[in-house]
Amino acid sequence: MSAYIQMTVLSPSNFSDTRRDVTQKDWTRWSWRNLNASSFSKTRTRCGGPLLPCVHDAALGMHRDRAQDTYSGPYSVPDLPATPNAGGSNLYASTVGPDANYYSSSSSISGSPGSLSREPSNMYMADLPPPAAAPVDPLPSPHHVNLYVSAPQEDEHLTPYHTTPSGPAPPRAYASPECATSSPTLGKQTNYTTKSQTSNYSAGFALESGPPSTPPPTRASLGEKHKKDKDGTPRPWNAEFQTVCELPDGLDKFARLERLACEFVETASTYARIIISEMCLANEHKTLKPVGLGGIAGGAKYMAQGIMFKFALDSVIHQKSGLWMYGGTASDDEAAIKAAGKELTGLQAHNLTFVPGLYYPLMAIIDYKGFRMIAVTVLPINKTTLIYGSDDGGNTVRAEDEDLNGMMKLAAGRLNLAGHSVGQGSRSREIFGPGDIEGHKGTDGRYYVCDFGRIMPPEDPQRSASSRAVYFRHFRPEFMRLRAREALCSDSFSGWDAGTQEERADHNAAVVRASNMLHNDLIPAFADALVNDIRLCNLKWESHDQLSNINTLLEALDSARIHEQGINMRHIGVLRSRVKCGSTRKVLLSLALSRLAKSEAHRMMRDLMRSSNLATISDAPFLEAMMVYIRGLMDQSEASAFWGGSLKEKLLARYPHILTSEEMLPSFDMREGSDLRMVVVHFLQLTGIKVLKKALDTFLKTPHSFLLLFSDLKGIEPRVKHMHLVCSSAAQHNLIAAQDIVKDYERTFQPVYQTTARRLLRVASANFDETFAAVPYCPLTPYLWAHVYLEQAKIASSREKAIVYHVRALALFDRACVNLCLPFTLIAAAACLKNLADLVRDDDPTEATRYDALSAEKLEMKDVPDMLKSFTTMGS
Repeated sequence: MSAYIQMTVLSPSNFSDTRRDVTQKDWTRWSWRNLNASSFSKTRTRCGGPLLPCVHDAALGMHRDRAQDTYSGPYSVPDLPATPNAGGSNLYASTVGPDANYYSSSSSISGSPGSLSREPSNMYMADLPPPAAAPVDPLPSPHHVNLYVSAPQEDEHLTPYHTTPSGPAPPRAYASPECATSSPTLGKQTNYTTKSQTSNYSAGFALESGPPSTPPPTRASLGEKHKKDKDGTPRPWNAEFQTVCELPDGLDKFARLERLACEFVETASTYARIIISEMCLANEHKTLKPVGLGGIAGGAKYMAQGIMFKFALDSVIHQKSGLWMYGGTASDDEAAIKAAGKELTGLQAHNLTFVPGLYYPLMAIIDYKGFRMIAVTVLPINKTTLIYGSDDGGNTVRAEDEDLNGMMKLAAGRLNLAGHSVGQGSRSREIFGPGDIEGHKGTDGRYYVCDFGRIMPPEDPQRSASSRAVYFRHFRPEFMRLRAREALCSDSFSGWDAGTQEERADHNAAVVRASNMLHNDLIPAFADALVNDIRLCNLKWESHDQLSNINTLLEALDSARIHEQGINMRHIGVLRSRVKCGSTRKVLLSLALSRLAKSEAHRMMRDLMRSSNLATISDAPFLEAMMVYIRGLMDQSEASAFWGGSLKEKLLARYPHILTSEEMLPSFDMREGSDLRMVVVHFLQLTGIKVLKKALDTFLKTPHSFLLLFSDLKGIEPRVKHMHLVCSSAAQHNLIAAQDIVKDYERTFQPVYQTTARRLLRVASANFDETFAAVPYCPLTPYLWAHVYLEQAKIASSREKAIVYHVRALALFDRACVNLCLPFTLIAAAACLKNLADLVRDDDPTEATRYDALSAEKLEMKDVPDMLKSFTTMGS
């Protein structure tokens, strides 16, 4: 019976030749790491025996005998299970050189008790003596380690996987992420990752817990087991996703989650491009054939690689009357596209309620050539698994499962949604959310929630000219989570609300009050706040002749910042009417014009696809049409197809109040009130049209004397909106890896650790920034982001920089408390204030005293809303 473990060299600087020999008189320290079944690739034999921990204070002081080319030292092992050949067990190990390459072999080697013999393959082994044998005398420089021995079944031969990260002697957590500990900043700790596993360069390890049950592969090998099975079945995205989400928090989980989410987005984008390009082909000639999956909106559905695709197109819902779902009396594909965006928004909002027991699909939205497509993982559900909500227009409403009913009520409470009756007469049920939301008990036993398009309550329909606005003009999740003063009904002003007349009137009145508060309070307050934005109010327009300058300006007032306030982009007209700063008004008008141009360009591409029956992956026909349109956008002459005609009327219809009465007069020139360069750059970003950098730079420098050529256009790329977990999992993965390297730096003060940690922390900060832009109402994002700055403070080059980092962290902790005040956030904020007080105490005792008082105040806060009794991390 064999025991497999891995031995890692901890003094890579002592290696000289290609065989990794150590120089004479050098002491080589070793660390041992478990290699159980999950550490090997899919094709390797699985380990069937028990996992046995060794005595945790086993001292290994390995010394090399150059004459015999052996290493010897003491060790201690547990009692192995009795076997017919129980004279000892073979111990296998592989070394890691300074380039972090794993050297391994599958050959079986024998040796003498108490020694480790190097073989040509760089495999080291030892024949372990029986448990009763006394260990050899300790040699100098002992190092305490954790040793875990896996006892496989007989005749099994396993080969460790290998990875080859680049860089000189990378820190352990960076070179091999599978052994990193859970971050103490995360809400949930793993039960089996230990401090010793995170830092193979340190001595004096203490056993804190058991061995990993599922050590992860490296990033390079993560995708190996995700390929299609041998029988050709599609990839089980949902099973993989739910399995990864259920893993304990740690480097393993977030590395797998990041990889899985990115692969899903890439796969969905690839197939969506094919489906959209072939939409006008006859079904028998399509690469992917439509399938009948039921449902009204969007028409045909498609299945590919375990992903379901559906178009965001308006559909007739009543044949006799000719009623369209979103347009009413006529088709309105643009409204259908907006409604499809609510699916992803609602999914993320419901997911971030962190209700234990609720499961969600992966989803992405792909915009390409004017069309929008929703891609969602196939769930293990069917007609018979529906136990909550309705899938037939409210004729049948279900709410029989008490467990799911309670979870849906809890999630609705966290979203500030009111319950209401759905269904007719005695068949009505109380539903929390829209009546057409669906809750299923999947065939795998999990509770799944889907159909989130109307989870957010509608805005007052009287503020819209569309009679069907309640189905696509909704409040933002940021408004509902952070701004709304009362719970609102998702089905207000719709026929889904089956309550009494008084109940329906109350629901509608609450929506009207919320709409008035948004327009009369929130938007004016945000307009006043923009007055203090230096990036907007101190603009020098003539200096914005470079793309980086334009992008910086767009970031100052992009959709993420406006959404953070709970304001929809359709309200930028109202926002501009409240703004007094001339530069800010110019930016807002430029944003509105670019969004109007985007909608017109998308409509043109949809019409081109349908009228010409185009069925080609090539972008050429669409680029020709877009070249003509962009020329009109760049042309500011009176004959311009864009700037001339009824531009003001079209803009005012889309963005009410964006123009004052004076600006509506013919004397006001729209070209003077906006910036052409910003309009064009933002338009290209919104449509996915790619222009050669040299051509774009030339236009930015001379916008009034530039003619776009067909050769300047590179192509049209799909624009993908994905779930926040793509960036959030990457952020937490990089944060945990950086925390481990910071520990190495605090112990050794080697510059390589400091440099590597800074790089990882910069990437993690960018990831958290992206996550915050996507879901600013999530309380975990600023909480975890703050820990990035706390880690930066630990490796700061001066006390002044450490103070700056603590101040930034404190601001994020305060933001986390605004989203949701939780005990662990207050404790972390108190600790940050205490550290800040210690940093400034020598120079400013008064300020230190103030920080101490604030720290004590944080700790003394009571009656904190305990919204999250069972906390999991983002994406779980």
